[in-house]
Amino acid sequence: MSHEPNTFIVSNRLPVTVKRQADGSLDFTKSTGGLVSGLADVHARAGALWIGHAGIYADLDDFAATREALAARRYVAVPLTEEEYQAYYSGMSNGTLWPLFHYFLGDTHFDPAFWRAYVQVNRQFAASVLALARPGDRVWVHDYQLMLVPGMLRAAMPTLEIAYFHHIPFPSVELFRILPGRREVLEGLLGADLIGMHTLDYVMHFQTCVTRLLGVDIEREHIRYHGRVVRLGAFPLGVDAQSIRACVHGLSAEGRIAELARVAQGQKVFIGIDRLDYTKGIPEKLRAFQLFLGENPELVGTVVFVQVCVPSREEVPRYSELRAEVERLVGQINGEFSRPGYVPLHYLHQPFSAEEVRQFYKLGDIALVTPLRDGLNLVCKEYVASRDNEDGILILSEFAGAAAEMGEALLVNPFDVPSLAQTMAAAVKMSQAERRRRMRRLRSRIAMNDNLQWSREFMKAWADAPLGAQARHSRKLEGRRTNELVRRLLRQPRRYLFLDYDGTLVPIQRNPSLALPSVATLRLLARLGQLPGVELAIITGRSRDFCEQYFANLPVSIVAEHNGFLRLRGAHHWEETGDTRELEKVKADVLPHLASYVSRIPGAMIEEKATALVLHYREADSVFAHQQAYDLKESLSRILANTPYSAFQAKRAIEVKPVSANKGAAVGRLLDLWGHTGDGDFLTAGDDHTDEDMFLVEPEHNLSIFVGHAHSMARFHVETPQDLGHVLEVAANRLTQTRSLVPQDQGSRQKEGQIP
Repeated sequence: MSHEPNTFIVSNRLPVTVKRQADGSLDFTKSTGGLVSGLADVHARAGALWIGHAGIYADLDDFAATREALAARRYVAVPLTEEEYQAYYSGMSNGTLWPLFHYFLGDTHFDPAFWRAYVQVNRQFAASVLALARPGDRVWVHDYQLMLVPGMLRAAMPTLEIAYFHHIPFPSVELFRILPGRREVLEGLLGADLIGMHTLDYVMHFQTCVTRLLGVDIEREHIRYHGRVVRLGAFPLGVDAQSIRACVHGLSAEGRIAELARVAQGQKVFIGIDRLDYTKGIPEKLRAFQLFLGENPELVGTVVFVQVCVPSREEVPRYSELRAEVERLVGQINGEFSRPGYVPLHYLHQPFSAEEVRQFYKLGDIALVTPLRDGLNLVCKEYVASRDNEDGILILSEFAGAAAEMGEALLVNPFDVPSLAQTMAAAVKMSQAERRRRMRRLRSRIAMNDNLQWSREFMKAWADAPLGAQARHSRKLEGRRTNELVRRLLRQPRRYLFLDYDGTLVPIQRNPSLALPSVATLRLLARLGQLPGVELAIITGRSRDFCEQYFANLPVSIVAEHNGFLRLRGAHHWEETGDTRELEKVKADVLPHLASYVSRIPGAMIEEKATALVLHYREADSVFAHQQAYDLKESLSRILANTPYSAFQAKRAIEVKPVSANKGAAVGRLLDLWGHTGDGDFLTAGDDHTDEDMFLVEPEHNLSIFVGHAHSMARFHVETPQDLGHVLEVAANRLTQTRSLVPQDQGSRQKEGQIP
């Protein structure tokens, strides 16, 4: 790379608000919040740019001047008209994706025009990046409004390093599959090298969607997709705890908040601070407060509730309806429980500055953060960071992403109004010692995992993520590249070919018994094996019986059970290269363990071989089976720790086999047997983890080919067994034409059936 890579942050909105002053000058106000401060360090780096919508539209007269002024501050304004932005943002993003991803199906509206606008605006965001980016640059895309951008960037410039962070919940597959355009969204996200979300639950939901809707295999933290490895991770966003602590130290209430503090003096204060959105559970919270007062009449007059509702999307009917419902409940509660000089519920529907919000945090003895569904929720973390007296109680919805980190909070189900009311009563009656114990632990964790730590961890994971395009490890084998590979084979006095079977010569089948070689495949193998100067070996995990049935009459050598048995071309017997007696010793422990997993994984089956035991789960539910298989491999590794056997991950299978039984050892042995001098090229081909050992044998001379869409150390890759068949056909045709021969007395071929 000839230049230091630049970093581009891409988000729906730029972190500044631009306003035209009366004198014509532009005023730039920096946005606040955990995300903005968390990304400040990234944006401050040399060569970093932030790309997003500036809040002004491209069809306005002063857009060009505003864009130029933003550029001087290293912000890039995406040119969008008001019509297309509203269809993309208010229509698709907030009318479809927001409610669907928050499980509000009744508020989800689908409109093909909105989807077209979403695609078009995502394309314009991608174009804004591509106009500035160079190969090797880094692009960090943020949130649900831009889920197509990573895929668009990958298609246009494959060598970009791309990350994506999702700030709202990712729904279960049952909801996500409702979305028109669901496939395009998943493919767009999979353009990234690293996909981050707030919680492991969201990551698992995404994995399930990818597996069931795209049919892609997954691993614990990786998805192998179109020749690349996409890494997944949970990275819960933090808050600027240090800045909040500095701000609240000595902070005193002013204005309206000071008046509330005076009125509430001597009383327990519940505080709620929410954007007025139907996901925040505000009506449920108010009903719980009403029930709490009704069930605890002795507390009426000793507690007050201050609910701040920040205006949001008021032009949308659903939000105006919500406001009307909230205000009706406020009136009802105050009408029922007010007393002379006492108002139980103070409702403030207006925006407040960051400093004023922190004054509210200091006012509140008990914070009610009870969304019905929330990607993370930073209010709860800011409340904790603001409690410099290490007192206070946090009541937190278990449906907020932050609940996974904040076990010392009082976790509630906001849909269960009676239970929430009981929790409010328990909070009021909690001892000071218990309050302080919980708050100290929460504050310590919030301080350790702040927003800067979040960005550092994400950036480190991004740097450690597997390189995006497989082209960095292997090149697609087609056209001229295929001809060059064949020419390299032709230059050798003898040609050595080592081919895996399942997934390489035949497509993978859900049931292994259905993966049978076609007549065309057998004819091609026979043709290659008969060519003078060619040694062809099939190296497979299949049993001897299977190999006997289908390959015994071919002019090929056969390695069965991953190097457990060897049968040379023309021989009539097998050499046992592994000790089958060792397997009998471990069967007693391993078989019951495998059987217990089969009982838990519908569609799984056990295959017993002479040197190995295999748990196949090709017919099982992919997501569930992969998770179970990961645990199985870990437990088997402990069981087999003091034996010559180990557990290995194969394609939708876990194999218990000898540590020494690997295909690389088989290739090395056959090369020695055939007299390979170590300075000539040979060919290997395979499709899964067990074939990587073959690719690592003499890599400078190994014309290795990976079959399928996966990350591999192979030099080349093709997409399907049919594609590999084409390569082998080209080789057979060219070898037939040249008829390059090596006299037998100068060659190294052993007599048929002999093994030195």
